[in-house]
Amino acid sequence: MFERTLQFNNPHVFQGNSDYHTSAILASAIETVTLPYRFKDNQFTHLNSLIDNLSSGGRKISALSLGLPIPVSSTLPLGDLLNGTLDFVVPLTPDIRQFENTLTQSTVVRGIPTHLLKTENYHVMAKQISALFQYKSSLGRPSPTYIARTPSIINQCFPDIFKPTVTPVGCIIEHYRRPLETKMQKTSVIATLVNCQDITKPLKVVLEGTNKTNVIKCLGFLEAGIEGADIESCREEVRSIVQNYQSGYEL
Repeated sequence: MFERTLQFNNPHVFQGNSDYHTSAILASAIETVTLPYRFKDNQFTHLNSLIDNLSSGGRKISALSLGLPIPVSSTLPLGDLLNGTLDFVVPLTPDIRQFENTLTQSTVVRGIPTHLLKTENYHVMAKQISALFQYKSSLGRPSPTYIARTPSIINQCFPDIFKPTVTPVGCIIEHYRRPLETKMQKTSVIATLVNCQDITKPLKVVLEGTNKTNVIKCLGFLEAGIEGADIESCREEVRSIVQNYQSGYEL
């Protein structure tokens, strides 16, 4: 799941099979993608707008992705970076390797220093990035983006998985080498919730794993009093959700 994170994480330290390391990454993604809806003085975003946008057309499931730190620099501004291949943004949802045919998405960018963002008007920058993602989506639906000054704080509990080229404040400098005794303090992060056709992949895995032959083998279903009709009803609902992600399908 996390192979591509090694582009900016330390391959000699990061362990993809470690609950400690992967939990830190998942927590960072969830904490970041929900950030705008937890601000007390938030005037621009509301949780119901996120739900309405991502669940349109009966699409009830979104894929989560994360990139940290964001490799923005004085020669590569945020807009140009996000208009590229986004190789530094890693899908965290099982069975999804890359986001293709994006239907809609919600993006949160946080912790980029003002001198690298090259603007102090975060709201205007967010509108520009939203328009970019909306243009790139296959359905042309709104793709809200939120930019926050608040970085992700790296405390003592966070695993030391960053490459030496990452500065203590989360900037990536090619010829920089962070001393071993110098710990990370904070980092920039991008997290997204995405609706894309690839979401059908894990759903189809669920359908294959709950067919009649496999269910009979699981005594726990029988002991819990779950009947075949109940399981088939759930499977039919999953099939309906799969259809909602098919190419060109829009309610």
